[in-house]
Amino acid sequence: MVRSTYFRPAALMSALLAAVLSASGLAAQAPVPKLEEGVDASLAYHLAREARARDELERAAALLELAVDLDPAAVLPRLDRVEVLLELNRPRAAASILAPIAARVEAETAARPATAARYHRLIGAVALRSGQPHQAIEGYERASRLAPWDLRIRAQLIGLHRATGDPAGAIPHLRAATEALPENAELRVELGDALLDLERYTEAEAAYLDALELTPRSSELHRRLERKIDRARSAIRR
Repeated sequence: MVRSTYFRPAALMSALLAAVLSASGLAAQAPVPKLEEGVDASLAYHLAREARARDELERAAALLELAVDLDPAAVLPRLDRVEVLLELNRPRAAASILAPIAARVEAETAARPATAARYHRLIGAVALRSGQPHQAIEGYERASRLAPWDLRIRAQLIGLHRATGDPAGAIPHLRAATEALPENAELRVELGDALLDLERYTEAEAAYLDALELTPRSSELHRRLERKIDRARSAIRR
């Protein structure tokens, strides 16, 4: 009896990757990979992901450039390429990569909100690294509407709004962060401080009281909060 032989998809992909790595010289860790003719965009993308997982960023950047050249309409290779270029501190090289997929991302936003959020987050990151904080805010704000649970985006927006002289713009993101982490007293203190600076004393007092309920009575934070509450109440009475 002859036993049948078959490849599972993962095993087949591993075999293909091994063959191309060997043929291309990547197994020898060449600084810039030169893939043989006939390699398609999908395989170049998978090779890039493998290289990135090994922290071989130059190789990943070259492979992602190839993947984009082979399939210019593909979204994910462009997003990965921008991320790698930012990791390599090359924001200027990344600036033009996202524009060609803008219309496709917009059209597919309802079906793929996470991908759209990633796209707009990268728009923000490139703008920020290029010294354009207001364009960065626009990108991150769009990303936060699509991925409201992403606290990394919220943190960027809190910092950017403050840095650009718009502390009130940080308040919705501070509130969202406290809702996402309801047991975190420090975040509520941060919200209270921001509201106090804006002279929104009643709201500041409420934030401090919420933080107080989460803080042990014997802690230094509890004593600090009592002083902050007194300050907010004094301002309300004036």
